[in-house]
Amino acid sequence: MHGTAPHPPARDRFGVHLLGLRDGTRHPVAPVVTRVAEETADRDVVRSVGDGVVDPAMHPSSLSGAESGPLAALPVGVLRLHFEGPAPGPPATVWRSVLGRALRGSVCITDQASCTGCLLRRTCAYPRLFEPDTPSREPPFGTSPPPPTPYSLCSEAAPGATHLQLRLFGGWAVGMTPLLLAVLSRAGKRGLGRERRCYVLTGVESLAATGHWQPWDSAELPNGLPTAPPCPARTEIILVSPLRLQRAGRILSAQEITARDFGLALLRRIQLLCWAHSEDTAPTPPLNALDELRLLRTDLHRQPGTRYSAHQRRNVPLDGPVGCLEFGGSGLSALWPWLWAGQWTQLGKGATQGLGVYRLQAAPDPASLP
Repeated sequence: MHGTAPHPPARDRFGVHLLGLRDGTRHPVAPVVTRVAEETADRDVVRSVGDGVVDPAMHPSSLSGAESGPLAALPVGVLRLHFEGPAPGPPATVWRSVLGRALRGSVCITDQASCTGCLLRRTCAYPRLFEPDTPSREPPFGTSPPPPTPYSLCSEAAPGATHLQLRLFGGWAVGMTPLLLAVLSRAGKRGLGRERRCYVLTGVESLAATGHWQPWDSAELPNGLPTAPPCPARTEIILVSPLRLQRAGRILSAQEITARDFGLALLRRIQLLCWAHSEDTAPTPPLNALDELRLLRTDLHRQPGTRYSAHQRRNVPLDGPVGCLEFGGSGLSALWPWLWAGQWTQLGKGATQGLGVYRLQAAPDPASLP
């Protein structure tokens, strides 16, 4: 044995160190990814697609990486995964279920039915991602809610391809990027949905400081968000996926949503993420500004949706309003950094599985409106 040189660790197609698991497969364990664009079958799929995720009128291209704002102390990584497969691609809710099953099957070595009481709970990737422990420090808003998961998903439809955004919150979750990429890649190949349709991961992009997507060909982990531009006098919020806000334990309809409902849910979402997944103190929310935030215009409609939960053995509602909200008022400036950050944190019930996704858009000149 002393005369035998150790074998170098195997690497997968993303250049990630691999380790044999109990099921005979290999899995990434080192948080290093090298030059995805050079090792994918089609480099064109990894190039920057479209004009980015930020309205150019809201975001000058000369902006640098995010160094301030409510998420300054929380490491954030945003990736876009390109899959080739049948259209339409699966929604984020399906990807979330597949990710949970595949991750648990890959990392669990105890075969316990539940993570409760497991001696490996504090170090195992599955409970830390899907069932995070409650921090010992005082929670924000004086309540004791379940901590939010350190990730969310967002699916995008595209001709001939499926794009899935993976948004990671906190240093630990960002460090798990290679593991999650490998799990999602393997799950896609095995097939999704009742028909087990196959989706092949062909490329990965990361969100650049300019607000555009760029090929993720660096050895560094994704981290940071674009810095918020100056606050406008008015802004439009385009709800891309259903928004499920609650008041007194009840889901609000499109007609019931107020500026305060939206702002309070956003402040709470960001504070809880920082409380659960950052070592620093959660930022102080500008609660007083909520009274001065004005909802100037609404153009919303209900988007239906359900999913079947095997755990609950019933259909779970995923419906909610989509469309446009226009905000203004003197409270907008104090809330502006939070509204900007919320484009990547999402908000409302079901944010982890792709709900509550929005983007900011420059509001039109009132004089041009009919």
